[in-house]
Amino acid sequence: LTWDYNYRAASRDIFGDDRLVRDPGLVSRDVNLSMRVSTWFWVKNVRPRGGVSKNNFGLTTRAIWGNPKGGSSNPVSIKRYEMYKQAAKVLGVTNVGINRF
Repeated sequence: LTWDYNYRAASRDIFGDDRLVRDPGLVSRDVNLSMRVSTWFWVKNVRPRGGVSKNNFGLTTRAIWGNPKGGSSNPVSIKRYEMYKQAAKVLGVTNVGINRF
């Protein structure tokens, strides 16, 4: 998780207060909280953007990292997509997502 506004929103949704803003290290020190915060971010910020349901890796990464200059042709975007495809191959995934923003 990055940026104080994400910690604030996660903290308010999970705990009803701002404890994660006061001590963001809680997330790294507690594996269960790490999973809760990760799931919270996915449900609130990634899944609603539609990349997953459209099998679109580019939309999914844009939901996490924002819209890089050049979109899916940005060198960082290309590298992420190549790493995703390598991981998919190792895991036996055959329905690999597209990389369009």
